[in-house]
Amino acid sequence: MKYIKACSIVFIILLSSSCSTDSDGTSNTSKDALIGRWFRESTESGSGGVTDDSASCLITEFTRIAYTVSDFTGDNCTELVNSVSSTYSVIAFDIFLNGNDEIDFKIVELNETTLKLRIFNDELDEGNALDTITYSKLE
Repeated sequence: MKYIKACSIVFIILLSSSCSTDSDGTSNTSKDALIGRWFRESTESGSGGVTDDSASCLITEFTRIAYTVSDFTGDNCTELVNSVSSTYSVIAFDIFLNGNDEIDFKIVELNETTLKLRIFNDELDEGNALDTITYSKLE
């Protein structure tokens, strides 16, 4: 009987500590790795063309709750032209903006230095072209 009771306690401890999601259902690992400022390097359209975006100054920032895209000009991207923000959530590798129930971004690659997001873009290639944007992390 003591063996069953001990096994039950160990099982409960393992079960309660093995979950790695926030109360909003997001993956701690994915969301924590997203947090920071990301510089857009390139965009690959669904048709295979690649655009070098490194001359532009588009910076995307993820905080714990907000997603912000800012467009800068000038030397070292110092003059803000436009900025758009929204809330977001992460479920597995999918990013949802403003409580949207459709996936806005799919995380293709995410590590300490690189972020690749796949998006559906209604404005490119006449309808839902699947684009992949590559970012490098800013320090």
